Amino acid sequence: MPKEIDLGIVQLNLYFFFTLLAIFVGACVAVSRQDKTNYPWHWSFEGMSFVILAGIAGTGLFWRLLQVAEQLLTGSITRFGSRVFTVFGGILFGTLAGLAYCRWRGVSAGEAFDRGIPGMPLGQGIGRIGCLFGGCCFGRPTDSWLGMYLPGQAGVWADRYPTQLLSTLADFSIFGLLIVIDRRLGGVNGAYSRGWFPGYLTLLYGFLYFLKRFMMEFVRAERPLVWKSFTCAHAASAAGLLVVTFLWVICRRRYKKS
Repeated sequence: MPKEIDLGIVQLNLYFFFTLLAIFVGACVAVSRQDKTNYPWHWSFEGMSFVILAGIAGTGLFWRLLQVAEQLLTGSITRFGSRVFTVFGGILFGTLAGLAYCRWRGVSAGEAFDRGIPGMPLGQGIGRIGCLFGGCCFGRPTDSWLGMYLPGQAGVWADRYPTQLLSTLADFSIFGLLIVIDRRLGGVNGAYSRGWFPGYLTLLYGFLYFLKRFMMEFVRAERPLVWKSFTCAHAASAAGLLVVTFLWVICRRRYKKS
């Protein structure tokens, strides 16, 4: 599995190429959907820039926090390997940045997030293709029919669960589902119907993503264990599911009363 392509004057790192492509495509989808709101068009670019920068910073910072937690639990961080990024941090810090920007501009965070959120799983799906070439986020060895002959991050080849491709397929499916649901049940310019509320699409994405990641963790090989077969990512995904479910109930009740 090549990690780079020789373009003559430069070596193109495929992991970073697909990462940049994921950010670009996801941002384009998110910004293009903002035309259904009444906000100035440049606010979309401005807000998306804040979200992307905060998300990138959050991926590294959250990973360091996980390292500290692992060291406190086990006295070692060797099981974390050489990775320095995690999507959980990107989601958390990107969300906080988006909320802060919406508050600053005085716009509805629920509406703004709902318009932009489909770009998130689309970008994540593209980014996982980069993980395939980079050898990270790899699956554990298996004799299952799902197995593919793939390398791990250390370059060890084996029949593994193709977790990167499975994640890509799941992320693209989430993207398609969000688009279909938004067109049939969602609102435009705040005109939500059938009991739906501003922020419903964002929370639905969160629920589907955390559920997908929780299940995917069982077949991933990068598994810093917390308890028995459960990992830090299991704990983070479970916490995310609880938070998203709680916010769904609260937001729907508030929207019904308004």
